[in-house]
Amino acid sequence: MEYSCYPLEQLMESYPAYEMLCDAFLNLARDKDTLEKLKGILYQGGWEGYGVSSHLDRKDNPHIEIQRRLGIARLLVSEPETFQFFVDHKVNLFHGTNANALPGIFQYGLNSVNALKELGLAVETGESWSRIRGERAFISLSDVYDTSEGYSMMTPQEKKGFLSFEVMVCTSEEEVRKHRIVRVSSDLSEVGVYGTLPVESICCICVPRRYLRFVRKLAGDSNIPILPMPNPKEKFYMIGEIFSEKKYEEFAHQREKEASLRFTKKELYQLANSRPIQAIKETLAKMGTIFMGEEEQQLGKRI
Repeated sequence: MEYSCYPLEQLMESYPAYEMLCDAFLNLARDKDTLEKLKGILYQGGWEGYGVSSHLDRKDNPHIEIQRRLGIARLLVSEPETFQFFVDHKVNLFHGTNANALPGIFQYGLNSVNALKELGLAVETGESWSRIRGERAFISLSDVYDTSEGYSMMTPQEKKGFLSFEVMVCTSEEEVRKHRIVRVSSDLSEVGVYGTLPVESICCICVPRRYLRFVRKLAGDSNIPILPMPNPKEKFYMIGEIFSEKKYEEFAHQREKEASLRFTKKELYQLANSRPIQAIKETLAKMGTIFMGEEEQQLGKRI
């Protein structure tokens, strides 16, 4: 099955660091099954019928495709059960917001600024820069997990104590196609849904693991699955510049510590298909500060 219009060779040629990032992720595999899934996501852009790309009308290029794959690879390594839910339900479109918006989402679905005003509800989250005269008629979704995660980390207009943390509203291409889709003028991979994405079209909501019990109680009888999301602070890469060796080592150490409860260190290295962390460290030591030009580096930092 073809998951992407970008062959692996094109991605590595477009961004030479991608091969090293793939090796880094493969080395984090807890077992052979995870290793094979990672290879599918990183090398092909999909796994068992699940593709990271939504194929909707949105901006696309090799660097964006790399971001799609890396975001889902991080999800797989950090929260494998959430990854499997995404595979089973073809979840590959995301909207990042703040927990302040959760009560309204559970009752009314995901609404645009205009729709919220019509319902008489307050606009609880950020993104004021993207509105025209304070209005916006659509909801922005992205098939790049990292892009939506960035939105979820924006400071809300009004923090409400315990209700200020990252939230990812997740859906599928199939569900989005049931509604009016609008084109979004953006440098990012984004698609708009006009008006409202109703509760029944939300496949799941992801929140930090420490808030799972609270949000599940808050969800009440909405029947929306509440799943754990990766910790944004564990992200050790950024397209446009070399990834942080320190963050990678911290992330790898934590994953290895958790995996060692079931597997020995020797078994993990065997399953990693002869891709030791030391080899990655040696490669990093030989590299310069970035692979790309200054202009592209700055773009990568903004993304």
